[in-house]
Amino acid sequence: MKKKRNAKLLFGLASTGLMLLSGCQVASETSSDSSSHDSGSEVLNEKHRFDATPTSNPLIQGGRTSYKIVLSSESDEQLTYARAELTSLFKEATNIDLPVVYDTDLTYKDTDTYISLGKNDYWESASLGEETNYADYGRDGVRILTKGKSIFIFGETNYGTLYGVYDFLHITFDFETYYEDRYTLDKNVKDLPLYDYDVVDIPDLSFRQKRGLLNPTASQNQMFGWRMRVMDDVSELILPIYENDTAPTGSFNRNHNSFHYFPKSVFLDKENHPETYHPKFYSTSGDQLCFTAHGDEEELEKMVGYAAKKIENSLTWFPTAQYPKYNTAFLGMMDVPDLCGCEACAKVKASHNNAIVSTVILFMKRVGKAVNAWMELPENAAYKRDLTYGFFAYQAALTPPFKGNKDGTFDYNPDIIPDEGVKLMPYVASMSFDYGRSFYSSPNDETRQLLKAWGNFYPGTWAWSYGGFFNDYITFYDIYNFYEDYHEYLTKYHYSLSFEQVKNDQRGADPGFGGLANYVLCKKSWNASLDMNELIDDYIETVYEDAAPAMKEMFLKLRLWFAKIIEKNGIGNGGSMQADISTNKKYWGFGLIDELFELCDKAYDAIAIYQNSDAAKYKRLKNYIDIEWLVPAKVAIGCYEDKFTANEYVNIKRKFKEICLDNSIKDIKEFVSINSYLDSLGV
Repeated sequence: MKKKRNAKLLFGLASTGLMLLSGCQVASETSSDSSSHDSGSEVLNEKHRFDATPTSNPLIQGGRTSYKIVLSSESDEQLTYARAELTSLFKEATNIDLPVVYDTDLTYKDTDTYISLGKNDYWESASLGEETNYADYGRDGVRILTKGKSIFIFGETNYGTLYGVYDFLHITFDFETYYEDRYTLDKNVKDLPLYDYDVVDIPDLSFRQKRGLLNPTASQNQMFGWRMRVMDDVSELILPIYENDTAPTGSFNRNHNSFHYFPKSVFLDKENHPETYHPKFYSTSGDQLCFTAHGDEEELEKMVGYAAKKIENSLTWFPTAQYPKYNTAFLGMMDVPDLCGCEACAKVKASHNNAIVSTVILFMKRVGKAVNAWMELPENAAYKRDLTYGFFAYQAALTPPFKGNKDGTFDYNPDIIPDEGVKLMPYVASMSFDYGRSFYSSPNDETRQLLKAWGNFYPGTWAWSYGGFFNDYITFYDIYNFYEDYHEYLTKYHYSLSFEQVKNDQRGADPGFGGLANYVLCKKSWNASLDMNELIDDYIETVYEDAAPAMKEMFLKLRLWFAKIIEKNGIGNGGSMQADISTNKKYWGFGLIDELFELCDKAYDAIAIYQNSDAAKYKRLKNYIDIEWLVPAKVAIGCYEDKFTANEYVNIKRKFKEICLDNSIKDIKEFVSINSYLDSLGV
């Protein structure tokens, strides 16, 4: 019954040989951190234990089972979804409908045959809460236990219960999700022993965001997101901040939201709003806030009051009982490179490791102190919560206001310490990484040390990373060298959230092996010790099936090409991610484009056997190949019209357009619809 994937989960990973060829090794791991990064896996794996030993009792026998699902009579969204996923996938594997009973008046007995979901009354009667402190599992951590003949799947919250269902299905029926419409699951299971489950599965990063990697419709997105154990954005964690002061209506923003706290239409409109005219609230350029109010303490106090009031308004609009997840009040700098250059800001910067972000931190401390005092008032008891105050460490604000020493200590101005009950949370968005190289390569040394410093000083820090050509959403970008070690590093240095922005809001198919990137990033952000090469190999073999050899070769050729252009052109360095390379011959030889087309043809030939025997399978596999065919096709269209006959060239353009439309590909580059490009093809 157990397949290789289960053995991988239960007993650890072994590389399967899809190794990057030596020509792709563009830089050695020479950093001061590289000597220790390999040692983290053993520690991390203590959070991922998958013991499941067969017992003499049956779970399924002769195509029948005595087991029923136990649920609380009060189910939240995650528990409801957990039950739906368990009943649906269990039936798909066994053709058995699992009945559902509720925990009312149920008391545990050794002879019971139940699959209990969540920390319900039945779970309570089994005394499982005495085993350990489940608060340590965080929001998403999983526990699966067999007691007597019953199976208990739960966590500290029902997020853990839902993810526990997926672990249970993986161990029991080899369930694994790879793509929105591709998962594995044993079928026609007639006999199966009850396992003695002793499973702990706690994510290395508490929160995992993958906006832009999840695929098309709302319902599909939700299912795919649950199964990949990620959220589409941080909306469920961050308190909304509205421009409107009187009601939660109109525009709101959770990221670059400084001007939602301080709309220019209110605070810079002297003619229409003279009573709220405060030009000192804004930076010297006017593109950001000035977090010192240009050294005017009276104005700064008003500024703090206005920001605090914004948060207090949102707390009243989203009371704790109804919205318990909104535990972060975030004030994010606008999406421009610099903060304020005034004399007062420069003075604060000079006394804090030459870090302009110190002005933001000191401001947020004052805001947090004011809001915390407001929450303590008896009349505000319904809005009180354990609130964290977040801010961006981004662009000019990336340098931390403290100096890290080799012995693990810091040199800092004490006024930035998160004291007075104000919990501070940087959101480190590091555009200066070279995401096209190894995480431990020398070009990444400086930025990696900044990442380390932020996490060590403010445990629970969030991380925002980038890995793509944001002006070219069709081509291939090699993230695999960088992300092989990235998540383990975040875990080591106490980060709690990882967001990988690869393509922004690309709903639909994702060329350049975007589905593979999605799979790898989701898996690594949950369990950073997983082997990158095995994940790659597993995905390609499972998703492409008969076409896997050709698609693996295509993938490796693109990795080799990418390594070469980085070495030759430095295309992967920091801001150069903005390059549009599909229309530039200097990056592409026609020989490579021809080879990629040939490999796609081999892949099409490999699946032709299903065209008549299994039309649905053929369509699915062909679609996967089509999506990757777009990579050489866009280069051919933009650079090599002269290499094709007129008819061949028109057919390439026509096929390109059809694939994009059939797969609802949304953007050609960041925030730019693909429609105008498709129209320009003239077919």
